[in-house]
Amino acid sequence: MVAYPRLNGTLQTTTPVDNIVTAREELYEYLEDSKTTQTHAELMREMVRVYMESEELTEGTFATSAFTSMYEPFEFVEGSYVGNFDVHDESLFIKDVETLIKAFGGGYSKSEKLVANAQAFLDMQDKYKVNAIFAAAVSITETGAGRTGNAINGCRNWFNITGTDGPYKTVTNKYGETYHWRIYETDYDGIDAFGKFISGAGKTQRYYPQGNFTVADIGKIYCPNTSVHPTQADDWIESTLAQMSRFYEAVGIDISPIIEPSGGMLGTATGDLKDLFPNGIPTTEAEMRQYLTTITININDANGNKTTRQITVHKAVADDVKEIFDDIQRSGFKIKSVGAYSWRSAAASSSRSHHSYGVAIDINPDENYMIKDGNVVAGSFWKPGQNEFSISSNGAVVKAFSAKGWSWGGNWKSSKDYMHFSLTGR
Repeated sequence: MVAYPRLNGTLQTTTPVDNIVTAREELYEYLEDSKTTQTHAELMREMVRVYMESEELTEGTFATSAFTSMYEPFEFVEGSYVGNFDVHDESLFIKDVETLIKAFGGGYSKSEKLVANAQAFLDMQDKYKVNAIFAAAVSITETGAGRTGNAINGCRNWFNITGTDGPYKTVTNKYGETYHWRIYETDYDGIDAFGKFISGAGKTQRYYPQGNFTVADIGKIYCPNTSVHPTQADDWIESTLAQMSRFYEAVGIDISPIIEPSGGMLGTATGDLKDLFPNGIPTTEAEMRQYLTTITININDANGNKTTRQITVHKAVADDVKEIFDDIQRSGFKIKSVGAYSWRSAAASSSRSHHSYGVAIDINPDENYMIKDGNVVAGSFWKPGQNEFSISSNGAVVKAFSAKGWSWGGNWKSSKDYMHFSLTGR
């Protein structure tokens, strides 16, 4: 699924550098509070992080800047994690500062503050038995690793901890929700407070004392779903686990058997995406090229004429994809636009879009929009039965992909991506 973000309700199809608001705290609070940007939380935070550090968006750096991902196509990732990572299991702790610094530096592109405070995370872990990697991942989910919002407005509150048992500031957002954000004198104090908060060493007894030790259990309490933000717990859990996975991967530790459902986060309907990559899942576009092939598929064009298109997919799915489109052509369904392989990040994060692995395909994106939390984030509409380019739930296109074990984004739960088909369900 290819999408452009919306800023103040306007679809951004170019790179409007001049539109950036300079009052960064106001912007951050707007993004945090706005229902229309809630599903873009990680995306928007990255924009703020880069802007605050005044990253130079020169001709040479612009293409690779994290900021440019705000205005280039990105994908919202659908899927779920089991979340059974026990954050007080000491066998999963990284216990030396050198390895922790390596994990921070290799797992997050804006890791300067994490690296500078690595010893604070270790001290917190040793004192409260709260996993340092988990804590760092939460800090990214909440404040971009101490680089946005309550971490930089005088609070030094990396984790958006609330309470009145110490210095705090009161903020009421546009929904009438009032928060008392704790204030800490140093970053060290703020990191220590998180361990105290989760472990139950302080007043809060909702986590360890109540038997809530896993990321999923903690996330449901720490950032619960609400009527205003109905998927924020799910998003929090997924974001935190994905970042933990990247940290551990940077030091050669695979936690996927713990945090992922059967088949894995990168799982296919019949096994693990890793089965498609015998030498390891590619981490660069250059590594991916050996697995790709460009194929010719048969389609009916917008006018109903039989014709062909070329798309690039993983070699292992090439024959099935050809047969899928043969079936679609025979059904008479018309295709205006089709896309497959594209090496890119998902949702402006370091997680890979599954288009990057050649196992995802988008069809007629304009007529098969993506919608999340009632907001259209890509495409224009979805009108099966009224528009000939829209994909119907029980139609030939879905049946053709389903017959080969592919999933349709129209069947997702927390969002709907009607243009999107994938072998992995992502």
